[in-house]
Amino acid sequence: MTSRLRAPDFGPRAASYDRLRAATPGLDAALTEQGDLRGRRVLDIGCGTGRFAEARRVLRPDGRLVLATFDPASFHAYYLNRYFPSLLEIDLARFPAWAELKVELHEAGFSFVNVEPFVRDTAIDRETALVKIRGRHISTFDLIDEEEYRLGLERAEPELPERIGYPYELLIVTAAPAARTSP
Repeated sequence: MTSRLRAPDFGPRAASYDRLRAATPGLDAALTEQGDLRGRRVLDIGCGTGRFAEARRVLRPDGRLVLATFDPASFHAYYLNRYFPSLLEIDLARFPAWAELKVELHEAGFSFVNVEPFVRDTAIDRETALVKIRGRHISTFDLIDEEEYRLGLERAEPELPERIGYPYELLIVTAAPAARTSP
């Protein structure tokens, strides 16, 4: 059974992350445009599960937060769900829907929150998909039990089609710090 209290361990994945997670064409440009970042100083941070706490504290009053996150609405159609049945439930619990994300950002001290979809049709070949699965390219693999992982990989090896097409769906979120008041 999956433990919802367990957190993914990003340490072992760091060495192979760039190899297993290719850049998303157009994402950098979309983040720059949506966040109005051209010509600005940018601090690139990975907040993980910090719930935006590192981010709000370091922004200047005229700064902005720009992030890309998975769109939970797309999880139901993810091609790996059929091989790893608990992926859907785990990821739906980990990634907030856009409305919840807006509320969390407001509660963390941000205002002017905007959420825009970012969708790219993508495809990978069967061998690339298997390399990704074997390398546990998504942190959700840390949250399923080893038996489910083993059985899913055993099913995926003969069953994956030669070409896997799917939409890569993210949300681009922009927010500005709410006006600070003196204590």
